[in-house]
Order: sequence, then C-alpha cells, then structure tokens
Amino acid sequence: MQVAADGADGFRSYRDNRPSIVLLLTDISTRMNGLELARRVLAIDARLPVLVRSGEIRGAYRGLEIIAKPFRPAELIERVGRTLNARCERGKGCFRGLAIA
Repeated sequence: MQVAADGADGFRSYRDNRPSIVLLLTDISTRMNGLELARRVLAIDARLPVLVRSGEIRGAYRGLEIIAKPFRPAELIERVGRTLNARCERGKGCFRGLAIA
C-alpha cells in the first residue's frame, strides 16, 4: 500500500512503484485532484482498476468506479474487492479474497 498526500504525490508514488500497484483508490484533493491523477495513471495503464471516493457524483467521473461519501468501512472493503475482481474480465488476474489487517 502506498499513501500519498495529494494527487501529485500519488502520481510520483505510482511512477516509482508501478509494478506493485494493483489498484488506485483516490479522492479529490487540492493540488492535483483524484480525477486528474486517475487520468494520468490510466494513460499509462488503461487496465489498472481505479476507485474514486467522492462526496458528489457528476459526469466528470464517467467510466470510473465511484464510492460515494460517506460510506461504511465494510462498504469500502466490498467495493475494493469488486473493483479488483473486475480485473478478471480484463484478463489481468483475479483476486479471490481481500484481507484487511
């Protein structure tokens, strides 16, 4: 798991750790927002699963998985698992379970 302060930091982290990144979970932040981060990352790897946390859902998110805030931890876990398992349909590998410690 990589944690970033904002989208710009997240993009640097993605670039530096790309082989080990299996999911991008992003939010809207101040410097580079989560949508811009998702666009940049997907331009490099269009098959990477992306889940955007958002307080409002608008057309700008088209084509991305959205989880609306507020959400319960169990809902986030379920959505992360579903987003990762969607990789099976894209031929990139499947996740059979999700363990959170």
